[in-house]
Amino acid sequence: MEDKRQHMIHLMARKALGLTLSEQEESELTAWLEASDENQRIFEQVKTFQDADKMLRLERDGYARQMAKRVMRQLAVSGQRRVRHDWWKWMGGVAAAVAIIVCAVVWSLPEAEELPFARQEGQIVPGKVEAVLTFANGEKLHITDTTSEEVWKERLLVVDSACEGKAFVEEGQAVTYNVLAVPAGGEFFYVLPDSTRVWINSDSELRFPTNFVDGVRRVELRGEAFFDVAHDRRSPFVVTLSGGDITVYGTRFNVTDYKETGLSAVLVEGSIGFRSLQGDTVRLTPSERMVYGGDETGISVEKVDTELYTAWIDHRFVFRGQTLEEIMSTLARWYDFDIVFADEEARTIRLSGRLNRYDDIRVLLRTYEEVAGVHFGIRGREIVVSLK
Repeated sequence: MEDKRQHMIHLMARKALGLTLSEQEESELTAWLEASDENQRIFEQVKTFQDADKMLRLERDGYARQMAKRVMRQLAVSGQRRVRHDWWKWMGGVAAAVAIIVCAVVWSLPEAEELPFARQEGQIVPGKVEAVLTFANGEKLHITDTTSEEVWKERLLVVDSACEGKAFVEEGQAVTYNVLAVPAGGEFFYVLPDSTRVWINSDSELRFPTNFVDGVRRVELRGEAFFDVAHDRRSPFVVTLSGGDITVYGTRFNVTDYKETGLSAVLVEGSIGFRSLQGDTVRLTPSERMVYGGDETGISVEKVDTELYTAWIDHRFVFRGQTLEEIMSTLARWYDFDIVFADEEARTIRLSGRLNRYDDIRVLLRTYEEVAGVHFGIRGREIVVSLK
């Protein structure tokens, strides 16, 4: 039933925006509209969104939130109370579908507007620059600084001095390893001995040698990181993951390998190759995303907008047509909170949006409350998601 509802939402949104439907889709939509007067009424409301150019202008001018609020208010007035809950579900999905088709939704809220849970201020806050560097000898250095990138980069120079400042050691010499652990609610930037730059995301760990051995540059990753690899054709750069290895010579790419999300890689520029533990291989070109699902689903590759997967290194969240469960999981790692879905249906609602990583999370949550018929309640460091 849920899949059918989502399918009809997308058909209505595409029809309202003047996009071409296939014969089968036209037939499905016509049959659904003729099934009940209620379906006809829903589609009439969807037509409120039909002027795509106007939507884009409103978004650029910062009025998309007001437009969505006006439409939802009209629905509340015109609809019967007995079907209000279903209307919110339908129109929340429609608003999201239209946003997905036209562009990623960009909303901003006036600071003067308080949210229903404003009294909980300070309970859930943005993450910060933080990591624990464990040296090969077991010594630990806790690094945290939220003032500026310049300050913590200067601090890294001191850390690097402990590694003797050498990029490579001769084959046969002992290789020792350091570990950079970034907690939930943290992020970190590091320059490896070969000058490769690495942005490490929340709840992630990077294991790397004090000095690389000539002929290969190998690191191990758990979690998420963006690599800007220093070019060296003689020494390939290898990222070892839970399900295989990524090999490059010099390129920029993002890797995600969290237990709950699985293994994926997005290539921004250059070329990378992935080899699974089972021996399956694939080679990516720019703007391609590889997802590895293990023995059951193997490797899949698709063309993507790389911004969706790399915006975090520029301190931004960009969501486009993702499920609310995926969005909340991403936010939870950075804002360090626990998620509880009081209504299972809320997990599959698809939404778009943008948010500065250092903004109050309630800016985005309030927007979703207005357009998707969901409610977010904060209890300490827990966010409860329910349907209105």
